[in-house]
Amino acid sequence: QLEVPLGGTGPLEAPRFLVVEMAAAAETKARLQRKAIPILLEVERCAQGTAWPLTDVHCSRRGMPCLVMGLESWTPTAGEQRAMAKSMKTSTGLDVEVRLVSADHLRAEIPSVTE
Repeated sequence: QLEVPLGGTGPLEAPRFLVVEMAAAAETKARLQRKAIPILLEVERCAQGTAWPLTDVHCSRRGMPCLVMGLESWTPTAGEQRAMAKSMKTSTGLDVEVRLVSADHLRAEIPSVTE
């Protein structure tokens, strides 16, 4: 479920992150922004734990627009990641890659994420 973090814990303190990255170079940040809500709803539908969306559309180290969600108590399998990407393509028309990034690699993978 998508939740707003309570207390002193925030999404950047999550142990792992789900990254939904545009797969095609021609896709733009604005297009991903327009499709963010359906993508977040798909993550919410699949989540077996808490998923906290980070604000804004970020840019991966490959230069691709992406959405980032902090995950707590849920680690989607490779199969679940592929199923989410396929479902997101069906519901939004966007070709995306869904991948898991550990907290200690987040800033290397998504340089636009800051404290």
